Amino acid sequence: MTAIKRRSPRDSGDKEVKPVVRRRPTERPIRPALPDIQVAPLGEMRDFWGRKLPRPIAPGRIRTALEKHFSQWPNLLSQSLDQLYKRPAPVSELDEVKVRLFQEGDFQYIFRVSVRRRTGNLLHLAMVVSKDGAKTSKIARGELENLHLLYQREPQFVVQPLQGGMLSVDPSAPPGRAKVFAYFTPWLTTLHELGVDRRLNFYINELPFHTFRPAASDIIRGKLLSILFGYWDPTSQKAMAPPQIASGDFVISRPHNSKPMRLCLIACRKILSAISLADCLRLYLGYQGEWANQVFHFLPKEPQLLYEALHQGLVVKNNGIIAWEHVEQELKNYVEELARKPADSSEWSPLPALRRLLGALPKLKAASRPTSK
Repeated sequence: MTAIKRRSPRDSGDKEVKPVVRRRPTERPIRPALPDIQVAPLGEMRDFWGRKLPRPIAPGRIRTALEKHFSQWPNLLSQSLDQLYKRPAPVSELDEVKVRLFQEGDFQYIFRVSVRRRTGNLLHLAMVVSKDGAKTSKIARGELENLHLLYQREPQFVVQPLQGGMLSVDPSAPPGRAKVFAYFTPWLTTLHELGVDRRLNFYINELPFHTFRPAASDIIRGKLLSILFGYWDPTSQKAMAPPQIASGDFVISRPHNSKPMRLCLIACRKILSAISLADCLRLYLGYQGEWANQVFHFLPKEPQLLYEALHQGLVVKNNGIIAWEHVEQELKNYVEELARKPADSSEWSPLPALRRLLGALPKLKAASRPTSK
């Protein structure tokens, strides 16, 4: 039987038909739409005395840098939202981000960042932006670290620190102007900047302005002292440097008959080390700064307010680690030390206030001692 030879396409001149391979198009991830980003121009601001504030980087460049940063996801804002919500906050949930300059100092800008979610909910955050990439960025980075340390010790009296990092401004510029440090915190909607007026009374430095009467200012001094004493850690012996009240380091609630006064720290420039109880007392009780050519200090006039600040901040806060007897003995040592110094009527001294406190202690301790039924 003759074998039948199969013809190949080459033998017959026919073309070989190749199977068609259908390739799937390359699948690209669908990027969710970014929220509408609106960054308002940086209007000129002046300080309490009407002085024009320094701007080493042109405001237009700062604005452009913010627009670019918020248009790239993820960013410091998204990471801060994740921290606040304690879960990932997808960009698809956000509808609008509005940024406007709220306040300005020599070293930094404070922006109010309003985030509207697609559900309609509105959230406000504060964004602190340094004015250069060198000195002021180093200061801001240190402030963020300090806020973290204080927040870990006691979150009640300090703003919650969120995310921070470098913000690209102009890659072609010198290092001091190429990037600046920025960080976020929640916006404390019900609290307002605490300032000091020319009579050394406290006031709310936001519209509508409100000046506290001398008696109310005395109460505020006592509460400030209590907070400062409470952030001294007797174990690590760390304490915060005295705050700059006139520069807006504290915010306060507006007076309300049915609500207690609330104070909150929003800036901490320096943490001090190796601070003993004796050092802590001298640090805050002996502090004096100059404002409007007068001495500003933390000491309330009423001995009861000073006693409550010491007892609450040093004894109660530390859960018995520091006994009141120890505090009282150190106070007496401090008074003796001050009394040995040559008297100078032109210099302020905490000595008169501390003597009044020691004289009133028997009644104050008796009044605070729980009575047996």
